Amino acid sequence: MLKSWEAAYIAGMIDSEGTISLKNTKADNGSAPVITISSLDLNMLVFIQSILPGSLYSNKQTINGKEIYRYTIEIKQRENVYHALQQIQPFLRVTYKNNK
Repeated sequence: MLKSWEAAYIAGMIDSEGTISLKNTKADNGSAPVITISSLDLNMLVFIQSILPGSLYSNKQTINGKEIYRYTIEIKQRENVYHALQQIQPFLRVTYKNNK
């Protein structure tokens, strides 16, 4: 169970740097919900991972000749996603995003 401040924090991160989406699955030819948050701040994502189990990935990018790492956490287990969404939904600010 998330504390209310943890749920609010994660909701804010999803609103600003993340997505809630459906990802195609090969196993059952269906789709599964996924929460994804990307950031340059690894410590912040490690903190989120300590609250919600997920996988951390890194991606090296070169911007203006400088190499930087962008990190991403994906919460993919269906039960973890549903449990998290039930708790963070009251704190989410963005309820709909246009697909253009």
